[in-house]
Amino acid sequence: MSFTLKLLNFYLRWFEKPQLARIDTVAEARSRFETQARRSFKSPPDSKYVDDVLRHDGASVPVLWASPESPDRRSVLMYFHGGAYTIGSVHTHKALVARLAGMAGVRGVLAEYRLAPEHPFPSAPDDALTSYMALIEAGYSPDRIAIAGDSAGGGLALSLLGTLSLRGLPMPACLVAFSPWTDLTLSGASIRTNANTEVTLPAERMEEISGRYLAGADPSDPRASPLFGITAPVSPVLIQASRTEILLDDAVRMAEALERSGSDVELELWPNTPHVWQIFQGRLPEADQALDRAAAFLRKHLPKDDAKT
Repeated sequence: MSFTLKLLNFYLRWFEKPQLARIDTVAEARSRFETQARRSFKSPPDSKYVDDVLRHDGASVPVLWASPESPDRRSVLMYFHGGAYTIGSVHTHKALVARLAGMAGVRGVLAEYRLAPEHPFPSAPDDALTSYMALIEAGYSPDRIAIAGDSAGGGLALSLLGTLSLRGLPMPACLVAFSPWTDLTLSGASIRTNANTEVTLPAERMEEISGRYLAGADPSDPRASPLFGITAPVSPVLIQASRTEILLDDAVRMAEALERSGSDVELELWPNTPHVWQIFQGRLPEADQALDRAAAFLRKHLPKDDAKT
């Protein structure tokens, strides 16, 4: 464990986690996350950000292109940010995506999917599908599209994979999920057994947060809980999670479900790292190491004969 990770875990456990346990309103949580992102998350020096809108079948989703200066423009990484379906934005995660896209040598794009409670389930999975299909309509071949996400966004990415499989739609090249939230029924034992070792997320608020997003919908709906939705082979998947986080079982059981479906899945469990530690890229050695492995996975599954433009 690096010295930086020890300091980060100390800060998260004794300052961030208590704050998250006490926050009363979604507005307060959103403002806090946006401020932290501006102060703490470091963009690569060659990153470039461009606002855009993706449209499909009468629906539209705002997006932010987050890429290095000279990416391969025929391949793209579509990213869904975390934040319990209620907070976070393309701006809280743009530095992470710019870094990962640059390491993989592709364009990165973040979808600004609608958030609860203003837009409860199934707004987020609807927007995810719109974004993906819009990329294909814009000329991206499915085998040149990779999907990724963290926490709720990781669950959303996996939910999209299940929807594509169910509807017989074109599959992306691969998927990367960081600490994905895959089971909104909250049946994973680690929500209880790792409540004390978890340094970021307050386990006692998970039911409240899930309910705010679902707004009465069935938590076992595969679009909300992809753990229950993938039964046939899908694109190759890489899952990275921490052994000490409360969503450990969401990652482990998702990997097991993917294996049972006949899919190619890689599960990496890291010791002593916080939930979605990859977001601290550029500052935390363990984050950079994890992104190195994720980028290698992306390069492995995206076409290797792309012409740079």
